[in-house]
Formats: sequence, structure tokens, C-alpha cells
Amino acid sequence: MPLLLADHAQVSLSWHRMCQKTCGNEYEKLFLGRNVKKFALMIAVGGALTLSVPLLPSVAQETGAAQAQSIDGGGQARMNLAARLTVLGQTLAAAACMLDLGYDIAHEREVLEEAHEDFTRLLWALEHGDMTVGVPTPERNRSAVVAIRDIHEIWEPMDASAIALLEGDHPHDHAMAIAEANQALLEKTELLASIIVNEYADPF
Repeated sequence: MPLLLADHAQVSLSWHRMCQKTCGNEYEKLFLGRNVKKFALMIAVGGALTLSVPLLPSVAQETGAAQAQSIDGGGQARMNLAARLTVLGQTLAAAACMLDLGYDIAHEREVLEEAHEDFTRLLWALEHGDMTVGVPTPERNRSAVVAIRDIHEIWEPMDASAIALLEGDHPHDHAMAIAEANQALLEKTELLASIIVNEYADPF
């Protein structure tokens, strides 16, 4: 039976406490100051923990719908992908912490791998275009291009840490590196999503 939102909030509180104990002050500073209800809702949507709520549909599952959306110039697809980036970054960070804790390693490794692959592909699609996800052309809006560049600066070391974590190389160090960069990534992906909505949303 799916967990209720209140149950997710309780699980996320326990998760915060575990991560605080294992990852120390940097993790506490990064996550405990955030609104727990907002984070619990993110988990309910993104399935970052081992709950009965699944991850967002994979990129492959959305290909047909995305191709149909591309007839509007890719506006709707761009908005959807930008919104997904904000969730995927948080999902990846949560899975990295759970791996560091040694919690349900096989599942969390799968979550981390899928979030990493999807984030990489969607960021590329938003920047360069990818018809398979409904984005027919590269991004040309100057503000969006700058925001994507800023995301790359944060994402590239996180990307390397995620790969190393998946390979089992110094897992605690790489989980901490991801946790420390996570808030900055969230802020930049949220900014990009806002810019893209302002650019492509139909005012009518």
C-alpha cells in the first residue's frame, strides 16, 4: 500500500537524522534547514527512498509523447525537462546519502544510476536539442544558456562523484561531495526552470 504524505514526512525526518549522524555538519547544514514538507513531497514524486512510490517515468517511456510535443517548438517538452532536472538532482543526492549509509544498497545504486543518466541526458537535450525527448533545437535564450552553463559548473564534479560512487571508489568522500554541492544545484536548476517557463509558457 502506498505511503501517505504524512508517512513520507516521518520517513524523511528519520532519514535526515541518519544522514546527520553519518555525514556530519555539512549534511546538517545542507538539508536540515530545508522545509521538511517540501522535501517529503519531492520524495513522494521522485521516489528517492525505498518506498512504494516509483521514480518519475524514464526518458525512454516519454519518447512518444515528447515527439508529439515537439510540434510546438519544444516549449512544453523544455518546461517538463527543466522541472525534472530539479527532482533528479535531489533524487541523486538522496540516493548517494543512502548508499553512504549502506541502506538497501542494490536499490539505491539503481536509483542513483538512473537519476545520473537521466540528468545527464536531459541537460544535454535542453542545451543542444534532442528530438527523442521533444526538443527540436538548441536553446537560444541568453538567460537560459547562461543558467545551463552555471549548472554544468556544479554538475561536472557531481557527475564525477556519482560515477566514482557507482564504482565503489571512496564512497563516503563522494557522497559528501554530492551533498555539499546539492543545494547549489537545486538553486540553479530551479532558476533554469523558471527562465524556461517564462520563455515558453503560453500566456493565454
